[in-house]
Amino acid sequence: MGALTRQEICRDWALTHADPQKVHASAITRVAPAVVSIGGREQAEIDVVVFGIVDGRSTLLSIGECKWSEPVTHAHVERLKRIRARLGASVVDVSRAGLAFYSGSTRGGRPPASSAPGVIRVDLAEMYGSPPAQE
Repeated sequence: MGALTRQEICRDWALTHADPQKVHASAITRVAPAVVSIGGREQAEIDVVVFGIVDGRSTLLSIGECKWSEPVTHAHVERLKRIRARLGASVVDVSRAGLAFYSGSTRGGRPPASSAPGVIRVDLAEMYGSPPAQE
């Protein structure tokens, strides 16, 4: 068996180490990648899709991307917002779904994603239990 991809590392962390209370859930139950149709023949890949239990029901908690070596930009946030809206136009309840970015990059300080409402940023410090950098 080969080494885990960065996406697999992020999914494993989300399933086994993420704090469900941060996303207002009692438990995280399933984490997987997904491919979403976003109109016509166009599709979008989602690196980390997180489901959990909220009020006794399975709920979509977040959709996320691994941006390991690049800073998260407003364009990344907008892309996930469009994907979430497309999911909401289908049969998926996205009312509690946050946008998550898993990042190994520290270039340029905190990305714009960290200040947008409903956006979760998971960096290496959180994944590996180090204290967050002072801002």
